[in-house]
Amino acid sequence: MFKTAIVATLAAILAVTFAGAQSGAVCGQDTTLSGLVRCAAEAAAVLPEDKRVRLRPDMLRTAQSVGGDALETEIAGRMPQAPAKQRTDTGPYPDYGWQAAKDLIETGGIEALMEAARAKSGPLRYGRAEALLAAGQRAAGFGLDDGTARQLAAQDGLAWRLNEVLLEMARSAEAFEAGDLAHAAARLAALRCDLKTFDTARTMTLAPDAIRYTFWRARITGDRAGLPTAIMTGASSEDTRPIRQALDGIEFLAEFGACDG
Repeated sequence: MFKTAIVATLAAILAVTFAGAQSGAVCGQDTTLSGLVRCAAEAAAVLPEDKRVRLRPDMLRTAQSVGGDALETEIAGRMPQAPAKQRTDTGPYPDYGWQAAKDLIETGGIEALMEAARAKSGPLRYGRAEALLAAGQRAAGFGLDDGTARQLAAQDGLAWRLNEVLLEMARSAEAFEAGDLAHAAARLAALRCDLKTFDTARTMTLAPDAIRYTFWRARITGDRAGLPTAIMTGASSEDTRPIRQALDGIEFLAEFGACDG
């Protein structure tokens, strides 16, 4: 077993080294959240300056959420400064999914939410994946900032039911919406620490190999060894999306922690 662990560790190190060599960036094996932010900054180093400027706000937001002012200052020194006229701070977006779900729940209970989602009716003609995910997240014990959310969290098995409804709808929906529903199902399964459901939902998404899912799965398993490799594999001079997904994944781990502790 010890020999197997050594081989696995060496394989991970070689994978990161190869990915870094391919992109021109190098990242170590530090899997702490701060280490992963630094790794993302290394991956961003291969981008053209204009793309790094656009990536800077997301990079600094993630650094602040993980390591506070000290890490944000460190990362800021590695990212190009945006001209003053380009700096914008839109603040957090409203949670429209929860607003729609909450209105239905307060009017007719959780069954009204599920019925509207299945029928794609009323406020859930669009955005039913987001509404069910928002309700499921609160049923799983996260975001309990109002009485309706706390009532959902008090119902045993409700988060699982909502996860099953998302999967059920993903199987019957048209291709594009099916991907959105599967994405929501995968995220809820990651919050619920349900590896089997997560893996099922992930295969149904539009991009099952996307970096974000590697981070979500790491929350369930507690195994972060592959995250530096995932970040460096996403390093590209043409596309910032893999790095943005990595930053979202880091924030996901920072906000929700690991299932084993």
